[in-house]
Amino acid sequence: MAAAGDLLPQREGIEPDGKPIPTVSGIDSFITERIDQQIHDYYWPRAARYRKLARRFRLAGEMLGVLALVLGAATVSFGARWIVEWVPVLTTVGASLTAFVAASRYDQQFVEFLRTAQQLEYLRDMCVETGMSDAEFIDACEGVISAENQGWMTIWIKPS
Repeated sequence: MAAAGDLLPQREGIEPDGKPIPTVSGIDSFITERIDQQIHDYYWPRAARYRKLARRFRLAGEMLGVLALVLGAATVSFGARWIVEWVPVLTTVGASLTAFVAASRYDQQFVEFLRTAQQLEYLRDMCVETGMSDAEFIDACEGVISAENQGWMTIWIKPS
């Protein structure tokens, strides 16, 4: 506790959520309570969420680009000069959405969550086939989870 004394001001007002610690009593319950739970309740849903966000923002940016193109063509074809003022607005908003998707790293997060889920599934499935000891299996799984956690922390700390 003394080693983390400098963190006391940051801890002020923060209380644990009261969620119970998973009851793990062997390798089978570790797989069910830790690995399967992480795969199905965390990594797959997160991967799907970031993929959906990236697709939606990208589609919105593309639609705005097409609309700007159509309005530009309408201006030339029909001589509607008032429309030409909206073309740069739509182009700018579309480019901003594209930049937002890139800065938010949705595609990168999608790949990371997907990769982690697949690695955990592979380890889970290979544990029995390879004759890996329980300790080796747990270390390997926790290593995959830890690497993913370090990866997203690095991503968010690193300047855009």
